[in-house]
Amino acid sequence: MREKIYHHILRNVQNDFFDLELFNRKYVNDMKKTESFSEKIIEELKPLGWKTFIGYGGTGLFFYDKDLPTSAW
Repeated sequence: MREKIYHHILRNVQNDFFDLELFNRKYVNDMKKTESFSEKIIEELKPLGWKTFIGYGGTGLFFYDKDLPTSAW
């Protein structure tokens, strides 16, 4: 998951989100584990200055540096 999120962040499209549900279906098949993984990664990114928002009913993870993306809800 770290690698996929790393590539997502490198694309620097802050209005886009990392699809937790898609990642779960493709690699984990246990949404509770996927949520646990994402919580750990969020904690690792905070000291690096990244802000996060989990939207779309818990299935979309946004990474941003200044303002919450307009597409986040």
